[in-house]
Amino acid sequence: MGRQSSKDKYKLSAVDSIERLPLSEQVYLTLKTAILTGELMPQEKLNEVKIAEQLQVS
Repeated sequence: MGRQSSKDKYKLSAVDSIERLPLSEQVYLTLKTAILTGELMPQEKLNEVKIAEQLQVS
């Protein structure tokens, strides 16, 4: 594995498909939690493809 660049320093967990919420709502809640817990920082540039891969969604 190579070094993670500063723009890809966040690591999100895959969305749990067992939840009875629509997938879009699960993704929203995951990102919201990441912001509120400081996992995603203010002004941090997000890579949509990387986020989709980490959450295992398309």
